[in-house]
Amino acid sequence: MFLHLAIFAGFTLSAEFINSFQILSVVVGLLMASVFCQELFLLHFHSTDHVGLEGHYHWLLQLIVFASVMAALAATCCQTSLPAALVLSNSVVFQGCCFMNMGFMLWVPKFVPKGITIGYCSS
Repeated sequence: MFLHLAIFAGFTLSAEFINSFQILSVVVGLLMASVFCQELFLLHFHSTDHVGLEGHYHWLLQLIVFASVMAALAATCCQTSLPAALVLSNSVVFQGCCFMNMGFMLWVPKFVPKGITIGYCSS
């Protein structure tokens, strides 16, 4: 996945540097949509065994990534569409918030001392 993202970023950066971004914007949009499709594919198969609250969290993340794929395709087809651009930018922000929340939930409990219970009773 990271190689695909590096190819997308390198192609976009090179298109920007040679001042032909307007000509290659369709290719950049399709590469962006393919990066989101690969992310959705990996999330779907990673989330098959998650149940309960974590399963719902992964389902919500898949829904946000699917919105990113559709918005990237819509923004590629209709480059002057403000709603497509807004949905794309907001879905990318929501992805960042979801991943930041996941990192917060994974790392912060390691820093809480063992004797402290937060929000629940231990027996």
